[in-house]
Amino acid sequence: MVDEPTIGEAMRRLDAVSKQMEILARQMAEDRRDFASTYVRYDLYESRHLSLDRRVTIIETDNETREKDEINRRRQYTVIVVSVALTAVGSLLVSLVTLLAGGVLGK
Repeated sequence: MVDEPTIGEAMRRLDAVSKQMEILARQMAEDRRDFASTYVRYDLYESRHLSLDRRVTIIETDNETREKDEINRRRQYTVIVVSVALTAVGSLLVSLVTLLAGGVLGK
């Protein structure tokens, strides 16, 4: 029965196993801290993602509204410029007709 470990040897092996368990426990705690600082829980990620989706939708809607407003404003400016131009041309024509009529009739 020489192959059987003695009580002292068994205690040393238990101490070694105990130290390895402590080292593993410390490593697991460290890994857990690293994991918590590196990765985000899925529910937090999902809620943030949905929030960003809502914000993007709001921004896109605002942009579409602004683009439509800009188009309407351009149309209004175009109508104003054309109206002013037509009024000027009409006034010029009336003046020319009056001058021509006055010049021809006045002679």
